[in-house]
Amino acid sequence: MNKSMVLIRESLLKDLHRKNKDGVPVLHLLRVYDLPLSAPTLTKLIGFYNLMLDSKGEVHNTIHKSLFPPWLIEDMQYHNTKTWIYLGKMPIGEWEQLKRV
Repeated sequence: MNKSMVLIRESLLKDLHRKNKDGVPVLHLLRVYDLPLSAPTLTKLIGFYNLMLDSKGEVHNTIHKSLFPPWLIEDMQYHNTKTWIYLGKMPIGEWEQLKRV
């Protein structure tokens, strides 16, 4: 079964990461940006983004592809569609598009 995963576009996560790093609490960010996420989910995404920034080479690329997959378009699409699944444990894994039969 494909578990739904919630992600946010790169430009927004970059801004949220910066503000959180500057001391803005996650709960405040959720209220101000009116995000359809829980505080633990946003905290994980910010942590994964920070890990990506601290990484180099293939690890950096893998995390980047995990956080910002092809289905995450620049409008407000937060949940993966039923045609995409994540293989592995976030953020070290990969997205795969299911083939239609």
